[in-house]
Amino acid sequence: MAPLTAPWYERDEMILPSELKLYIADYLDPQSSVKFGIACKEHWQLCQPLFKKHTQAFADAPIVTAHNALDLLRATLRDPTEGWYVREISFRDRWDDPFTTPVDDAEQLQQAAGQMRSLYPHSGTDIEHECLVTQIEQGLATGHPASAVAVLLHHLPNLRTLRLTMGYDNVFEDLLQRIGVEYIDTAKRSSLPLKYLRTVSLAHYDTEGCIPPDCALPFLRLPSIHTFAASMMGGDFTRGRFESQVPFHPHPQSGIEEFFFAGCQFDSAALEYLISCTSNLKRFTYSAGGCCTSEDAYGAKIVLKALTEHARDSLEYLVLAHFMYHEEEAVVRDFYDNEKDRPTDADLSMFTKLHSLSANWAMLWPELSLQPAITHHEGGGRSESIGLSCTPLDIRDILPVSLENLHLTGVFDREEWEGVVEPLKAVNEETPNLTKDKIRVDGRVQNKFTHKDERTLVVVGGWDDNEQKMIFGGGDKAWVKRVWATDKLFEGHGW
Repeated sequence: MAPLTAPWYERDEMILPSELKLYIADYLDPQSSVKFGIACKEHWQLCQPLFKKHTQAFADAPIVTAHNALDLLRATLRDPTEGWYVREISFRDRWDDPFTTPVDDAEQLQQAAGQMRSLYPHSGTDIEHECLVTQIEQGLATGHPASAVAVLLHHLPNLRTLRLTMGYDNVFEDLLQRIGVEYIDTAKRSSLPLKYLRTVSLAHYDTEGCIPPDCALPFLRLPSIHTFAASMMGGDFTRGRFESQVPFHPHPQSGIEEFFFAGCQFDSAALEYLISCTSNLKRFTYSAGGCCTSEDAYGAKIVLKALTEHARDSLEYLVLAHFMYHEEEAVVRDFYDNEKDRPTDADLSMFTKLHSLSANWAMLWPELSLQPAITHHEGGGRSESIGLSCTPLDIRDILPVSLENLHLTGVFDREEWEGVVEPLKAVNEETPNLTKDKIRVDGRVQNKFTHKDERTLVVVGGWDDNEQKMIFGGGDKAWVKRVWATDKLFEGHGW
């Protein structure tokens, strides 16, 4: 006999007609109805129409935006079931009219905001000049969408995706930072929002500058998140607006499986910190944003070393995209005080599960095999040109045994091209799964003296050139499709 503490639908004494059971189950939220349905075979068959209703409601649910947030909040306060099925927020604060006219039902909305005070008490040490909830109430009085989304967030129990354009310094961004702090208290998590959030996408609002890495910190505390994507994030931690959270102690141990950084340029120490916060990182994409994003150097070798230290036994897919990396790195080397300051090579063979690798060739070449390029000028003198030259090397000798797809790109002179490509034409037993048809080398081949392009997109191996023009991927087409899908998270966001 089931214990009395079991749910009503699992107790033996609850012998009810099927119609009555279904009538009662119809009042359950989607998650509770699933638990009811899997209790026994009878319930499973009984609940099929109910499951179809929930599935259709999820499909028809709107995406929360700046334009409909206030209306959705009103509807959800009238009928909480309206919030059950919303799975995505795509919020970009309005540029043309960030402040709207006062609303008629401001008092009712402020009562809903007031219920949040127990979750976010004003400690007196907050960086805000006034209580966070008070700011939300003031925004609701004028119908500001950021305040509406801040309250609505607490009525969306099945929210899965959060897509934001950052940089407006609005109360919703402040709330997200505060939620991350409150998640430190594990006893409080059950009453906080975002418990089932899986995907986060952040984009910078302008064509120049960047989102500070501070904005990633609150999401490292949410145990449900699997994918974190950012466009134009970079620099170091600001210790300004988010001063109360940096350093973010205790050290997070996030369950994030994918970092997707597009057009980003981090301070190396900041990016290393984000990587160190993960315990099961499987996919890592980092494409350079250049000086328009941040003046920091890309630091590929530092990134690789951080990945081998913190994700060696979990990382499966790795993309490091910086087409002009060899030129930037040659300039950066001039700023090293001495040889000891230069980053050391990561032992790439330490990766145990790495399946696909895409990178600029100079990022992977051992430090001792890379030297500043030397050009000879007419008149007998010589001077160093911007760029790096390499000694011939079969790159597969230093790659992990698990690797199955390899994509090298960048800018070469003819000698560099031959030094990279020629060894790849032979079989290498160090990487038994990396066959020639899964190797691609492309880029620009330049004249070493004039720096003019001689050839472009030179390809080796059995690649479908029409399908592989992106610098992402390797030979794994499923991975390429996933990269495209993740990149679409930024649609409608940013500049």
